[in-house]
Amino acid sequence: TTSNHPLLLSTNSIGGNTNVEYTNGVTNSQTTNGTLTFQVPSDAPSTLYYVCGNHSGMGGEITISD
Repeated sequence: TTSNHPLLLSTNSIGGNTNVEYTNGVTNSQTTNGTLTFQVPSDAPSTLYYVCGNHSGMGGEITISD
């Protein structure tokens, strides 16, 4: 559980904003209790970020490679 920190994938590293949410291949985005699943699509960008949808500065980088 992430309490008041909805987990989502983003094209922006800042967090605190759901306007740049990446949803292609994502199930259960913005979850606060459960599992976010990401099935990487063939057209996924090489870098995404996992972030909190409510707070900036919470998250990290995901590197996608072949």
